[in-house]
Amino acid sequence: MRKTAQIGLGLVISLLALALAFRGANLQLMGAALREANYLYLLPSALLVIAGLYARALSWRTILDGRVPYGRVFDAMNEGYLLNNLLPLRLGELGRAYLISRPGQVSALQALSSVLVERLIDLIMAVVLLLAFLPFVPGLESAQGLVGTSVALGLVGLVCLILAARYRAALVGLAQRVLNRLNWPWLHPERIVARLDSFLSGLAVLQDPRRALAAAFWSGLAWAAAAYSTYFLLIAFVPAATIPMAFIVLTVVALGGAVPSLPGGVGLFEAFVVGILAVFAVEGSRALSFGLIFHAQQIALTTLLGSLALGREGQTLGHLARAAQTFVTRPEQAAPPDAAAPARPDQ
Repeated sequence: MRKTAQIGLGLVISLLALALAFRGANLQLMGAALREANYLYLLPSALLVIAGLYARALSWRTILDGRVPYGRVFDAMNEGYLLNNLLPLRLGELGRAYLISRPGQVSALQALSSVLVERLIDLIMAVVLLLAFLPFVPGLESAQGLVGTSVALGLVGLVCLILAARYRAALVGLAQRVLNRLNWPWLHPERIVARLDSFLSGLAVLQDPRRALAAAFWSGLAWAAAAYSTYFLLIAFVPAATIPMAFIVLTVVALGGAVPSLPGGVGLFEAFVVGILAVFAVEGSRALSFGLIFHAQQIALTTLLGSLALGREGQTLGHLARAAQTFVTRPEQAAPPDAAAPARPDQ
């Protein structure tokens, strides 16, 4: 019932967002914008998307302390994006944690905590860079307070994880004492304590400033590549576009992806693009035309890379989705390789 409610909420939000995005749109003006666009810019834009994905995988592999081959990390990340593109409930993060744990270099819960750290570092880099660009864009001064609050919340979360990693033994011991005092056998105290210890061990990167900064560097490079990719695609539709404008469009759309929606952010993506470009006085029909192509490019590239990785994995989308769902409640059972899936050479 919870899953049905989440899917239903995402459907409602996506439909409302689509209605908002298309409200007042002129189909003739959209057609003209699509015909007049300079599609030569699609090539550098697509290449920069892929470059950004490579940098993002380097950030995640740095968090994993290089214990997993780079090709394995890159493929798992793209398979996660494939899940998010095609299936509801955003199973991609769980799916890539499952995939990265299968060779055995990291435990299931270490893989899960590494995804959490990577997402948090990525979020902080996004909002910090967004805050840096806001002063260059007239009309967005009022948003600085909201973005600053987001930075503060992200840093609070990061500090909490750093403290959890630093005092791992104390937290595990506290959990052990509390569970022993409760004396509820059905809780399986040993299993809970072992899972907590495994999860916290995946936060070790936060105790290594050099590795954490390296992960942040690669994350920042990924955002830079994505921003220039957005810029090239944006000038195909809006020749007067600037880099700050492109970066703000990118980060607003990316941060808006946290809102429940249909798979792939259908509707929300377009609504956020139209809304933020309105601040830059871009006509709604032209903005929507750009948003549709921008979204199609993102979905097409990540779906292609994810599908290729899935083929190399010897998996099916259905099996990966089921494994991701199992990963929530029984990560240890989800981690071993599937007998039907051949081992990869880089494992």
